[in-house]
Amino acid sequence: MAGETVTLLMKFDYDVNRNTANADDTLANTWVNPTNSSVEGADLGRAAGDLSTIWNSSGFVGFAQLVYNESTPNIAGAESSITDTTILTGADATWPRALEWALGGPTSPGTVSAFISTVSASPILVANDNTTTSTITVTLTDSAGDPVAGKEVSLASDGDANITTGDNISDVNGEVTFAVKSGTESVQEFTATNVTDSNLVLYQTATVTFEPVGTIDPDTSTVVASLPDVPADDSTTSTITVTLRNSLGDPVSGKNVSLSSDGDATIDPAGTDTTDVNGEATFTVRSGTQGTQIFTATDVTGTPPPASIPVTQTVQVVFTEVSPTPAILFHEPFDFADGSDLNGQGGWTAGTNTSGAFVEVHDGAGLEPWDGAFTGVTQSGNYAGRSFTPNTLADWVYGGHALDPSVTATFTDGAVTWLSFIQYGNNAQVAIGADVLQQRGNVAAGQNIGMGGLFNNSAVRAHYWDDEDSNGSFEDHPSLTTIGSSNPHFVIARIVWSDSGVDSITCARFTSGSTISEAEFNAASQSTISADLDQSVFDTVSFAGSQYYIDEIRIATAFDEAVNGTGGGASPFETWADLGSLGPVTFDGDTNGDGVRDGLAFLLGVVNPDDSALGLLPTTSEIGGDLVMSFTCLATADRGTATLNLEYDGDLAGTWLSVPVPGAVGAPNPIVETTATGSVSFVATDGGTNTNGDALIDIVATISDATESASGKLFGRLKGND
Repeated sequence: MAGETVTLLMKFDYDVNRNTANADDTLANTWVNPTNSSVEGADLGRAAGDLSTIWNSSGFVGFAQLVYNESTPNIAGAESSITDTTILTGADATWPRALEWALGGPTSPGTVSAFISTVSASPILVANDNTTTSTITVTLTDSAGDPVAGKEVSLASDGDANITTGDNISDVNGEVTFAVKSGTESVQEFTATNVTDSNLVLYQTATVTFEPVGTIDPDTSTVVASLPDVPADDSTTSTITVTLRNSLGDPVSGKNVSLSSDGDATIDPAGTDTTDVNGEATFTVRSGTQGTQIFTATDVTGTPPPASIPVTQTVQVVFTEVSPTPAILFHEPFDFADGSDLNGQGGWTAGTNTSGAFVEVHDGAGLEPWDGAFTGVTQSGNYAGRSFTPNTLADWVYGGHALDPSVTATFTDGAVTWLSFIQYGNNAQVAIGADVLQQRGNVAAGQNIGMGGLFNNSAVRAHYWDDEDSNGSFEDHPSLTTIGSSNPHFVIARIVWSDSGVDSITCARFTSGSTISEAEFNAASQSTISADLDQSVFDTVSFAGSQYYIDEIRIATAFDEAVNGTGGGASPFETWADLGSLGPVTFDGDTNGDGVRDGLAFLLGVVNPDDSALGLLPTTSEIGGDLVMSFTCLATADRGTATLNLEYDGDLAGTWLSVPVPGAVGAPNPIVETTATGSVSFVATDGGTNTNGDALIDIVATISDATESASGKLFGRLKGND
């Protein structure tokens, strides 16, 4: 065949019968010449380039007719110049097999086939240090794929590679191995020759890339954001992880990586971070400007050159609108079921020093000596206390509630916080601090600042607790001024926080029906006290005392909101938890016993903690080996500090791979989150609102991970975190 011009002609069987010849295969004008991609006449709906691409693909399968010609025929009259015809079908319809048939036909048993024999390299990427080697394996087989032993084999490169072998005679497996190395940065092709049989050159070759140690591949490297959307508050951050890999996908450590934005985001670190053993460098980003910003990672190590290599993949973070900080930060109207125990209600921990019920919630009906009414302050629902006749109440009662971080974040240097409540009875004290007030309010395990009745007396004053002692001797710091004790009364205090000096609190009291305004507060008799406290650890609001009722505790940044503000303060989850009637609702609990944790039920948009979440769990399907999970969840704006993650694993025995579930609809859509071995694609659409008015997002998540699903199994789950 040497020196002869060969043209291969082919045609496809376009109908459903792909393994045998039939009538349409004899039609004229369906021949394809892959050499110049021409198609004679009608091509039955396929373009010439399409057919040529399929023909030249090493993965070609299906029905083809191969024609051998000793001279280039006139394509228009191709049928008249056919000298030999062979039909290849099914598994035999491969490109090497086609060449073998076209150029002489299969070999006899034990005779090396130039087309079926193989040449492979491992690894295909090595350092160009003239030391590190790749192994080239030449496997001689006949046309049936059986090994041929005892043949001398040589190997040649189109570059400068150094080639060595211990034995160049094919073994019982038909194999000869060579070690190749190079000191030149290059891509080299290796060709094997069966020397024994007239220097028969094998059709298949192997390619090895020699490159400097630590060279990254910008296409296999990745850039991923932990949160695709965050508030534009110049405080909340998303973590961007840059993973540098070489062309084989292996991590590259010790590289200096920079991150840039097409917007005004603050990036930390501002310079570079060095990739660890996993090839990862991490940055946090934040912004005070609404909008989408694109982040680009660059390897700026400079060795090996070039000086900088941008990673092809970029990632975007959407900085969303920030709702104005509400003036009302915390509001507790004690609007719970009449006669219920306060302990466990709405996040409260409450107790007494006597047996029986904890602090009870009342509606005021028939209770003496107070009916719960107070004119001048906005009230709703019930109030808390112990049903009593004078002098028969338990010695002391207390209650405490954790503050959301959004509340404590306002306790900053120079900031003003207003604290207020309605009281009836003997002494009642309310404070913001590091721990819950105890006994009659004279004991606290941590620092607090607040106001209320004098020890065992309803005369109001400002005071603080400095944790000098726990026996009451030093905890209760009386102000020089007390400001009246008539019942009921509304007590309000202004706290001014300081990081470098003393924190001060000034309080005044108002009686029912009096004019309540900031001007009247400034003109009223006041009690003021100061102390050097550490408000950075203040995360609790509490009340304590003896023989009293209490209502409408508020924390606000404005006077008017401390008098009439409603809502606010409680986190979205706490607000949702208050809707339940089956008992205390906690993020990791299962109050209604449906098998779904309360926190996840909340994130899935369940209207009431009493309701089952089973009907809202994800539906699943399998598409092309990928696991598809469809579900509805709360939008980011209604999750508060809670987060929702999708996790998956292939065998339930390893580590669950986790990615955040988006909570907004925007670009890009889908959002693709990568993991160590795969990826999850999220398509997010507007899901409307539930009957609570919470915004919902419909999610379709596609989990694609060949590594984890190699066993034929892939498990997915949703996990909520508070």
